[in-house]
Formats: sequence, C-alpha cells, structure tokens
Amino acid sequence: MASHPLCIKGDGHSTCASKGHGTLYLFTLQYLILLLLQTGEVLLKKHHEATPEIQKRVNSLIVKWNELLQASSERGKGLEEAKDILKFNEEVEKVEDWIREKV
Repeated sequence: MASHPLCIKGDGHSTCASKGHGTLYLFTLQYLILLLLQTGEVLLKKHHEATPEIQKRVNSLIVKWNELLQASSERGKGLEEAKDILKFNEEVEKVEDWIREKV
C-alpha cells in the first residue's frame, strides 16, 4: 500500500488512527479498512473485470476514513479546549472565593 492512506497529512504533521486516537474502536476499524484496501489492491493488480468500480470504492473508502479521522481530531481538540476553559474557570472561582474571604 502506498504511504499509509489512512493518515491525515496537514499543518506540518500527520494524524493516524494509531496516534492520538487510541480507542479500540478506531484501531479495529482501521484494521478492517486496511484489510479491505489490501483486498482491493489484490483485485486491482489482477485486472479484475470490476477494476474501475473497485478503484472508485477504494478511493472513496480512503477519503471517508480520512474525514472520520479529521472529525475525530477536531472533536478531540474541542474537548481539550473545553477542559482547559473549565480548569481556568475553577481556578478563577478559587481565587475569587479567597479574595471574598479576605475582604
């Protein structure tokens, strides 16, 4: 398979299901997709009669997988930002409570 088609490349780094998306579900799905892509490649090399349709489906699978990884990455970033905001608000509340006690 050519250069890990199940990875997202962009903004100077690469995001794969095996990096940063450590859920068992994504690993299992990635494994299934890799098997499907390998099977598709075997059929393409044999010049199977359905080669154009197989190529189209392989390309579609890669695109949809990358879309899922991108959405997962964006959701993770959003959750991380929400966690940071929550921690900030908690710290501000602690300081404000302390100030109220002192005043």
